[in-house]
Amino acid sequence: MMGGCLEPTPQMGPFAVEVRRESFYLGCHRDHLAIAPDREWSIPLDQVPALFAAFAQVRAHPSYNAALPGAGDTPWYQVERREGRVHVLGLGHAYLGDTSTRDWPYKTVEVKYRHMQLLQDEITHITAGTSA
Repeated sequence: MMGGCLEPTPQMGPFAVEVRRESFYLGCHRDHLAIAPDREWSIPLDQVPALFAAFAQVRAHPSYNAALPGAGDTPWYQVERREGRVHVLGLGHAYLGDTSTRDWPYKTVEVKYRHMQLLQDEITHITAGTSA
């Protein structure tokens, strides 16, 4: 099955997704999705509901369920709440671009389908009791 860009829903706010065979790309303007080397990315706390709406769109796509049986190991990761943001380290490959795209305002993180529920559970846990 080939990947494809899905039409964002209003609930997804600034996020958009592109589904692939074993992963999806989460894209967003750099104001809402910060990326750094070493597999680190973050979003503002107030964008957690929009992120979860993006996850729901991915979950509804046939490629999500088709990829889950081949789960595999989970790498070391950390999800934490810091400075008004949710920071993810280790789950998701941040695309930094090159010198020609350094100032490009749109950022992308690739997340494996098998890590999406883990991410949602961890983010839910660390944001419990907040307005996010």
